[in-house]
Amino acid sequence: FSVTGRRTVNFTSGQGIVYAMEQYYHAPGKGSTMVLEVSARALTKHALNVHCGHDDFYAALDTGWTILMGRDAQQVADQALILRRVNELSLNPGMNIQDGMLTTHSERTYLAPEPGLIREFLGAPDDLIECPTAAQRELFGPRRRRVPAMIDLRNPLLLGPVQNQEHHMNGVVARRNNFNEPILGFLADAYAEFGRLTGRVY
Repeated sequence: FSVTGRRTVNFTSGQGIVYAMEQYYHAPGKGSTMVLEVSARALTKHALNVHCGHDDFYAALDTGWTILMGRDAQQVADQALILRRVNELSLNPGMNIQDGMLTTHSERTYLAPEPGLIREFLGAPDDLIECPTAAQRELFGPRRRRVPAMIDLRNPLLLGPVQNQEHHMNGVVARRNNFNEPILGFLADAYAEFGRLTGRVY
C-alpha cells in the first residue's frame, strides 16, 4: 500500500535488481526516505523459481538500505509504517521484505492500518520536526521538514557531485558514521511506539 504524500514503491519478483544495481546505491547517498516493498524470491538461474529464495535482496545487502524482514503478512503491513517512520528520521531508504509466495500469496488476512493510526504514527510530510542527530542539525539547523525538500530554490544544496577518491571515501565513512549508526535506536523507538498504539509488539 502507499501512504499519502510519501514515496512507497511496490516491487515484486526481484525486478529491481535486474534493472540497475547501481540505483540501489543512489538512494542512500541522496538521503531518500522511500520504502521499497519486496516480495523476495529466487532469481532465475538454470530455471525459474518464484518461491522464497531471497536472492534478490541478498544482492542489495551492502548498498546502504535499512532492511527489515516480516515473518507474516501482519508484520509486513505494520513494518511498512514502522520503516517509513525510521526512514524519515534517519534520511535513509529501507526495504520491507516478505517471502515471495509463502507470505505474498498464502497469507491474505491482516489488519490494514487505519488512516487515524497512520496520521498519529507518521505525522505529515511537511511537519517541522526537531533534527534527531548532530549531523542533521549541522545540515538543516535545529529543525527540518519531516521529509526534506531536496530541491528548494530558496535554500539550494549540492547533492550528488563528482568527487575525487579521497573526498568520495571520506563521504562514504561520514555517511555510515553520521546517518547509519543512529538507525538501530530509531527502530527500537518506532517498534515500541507502534506496540503502544496497536498492541502488536515486534
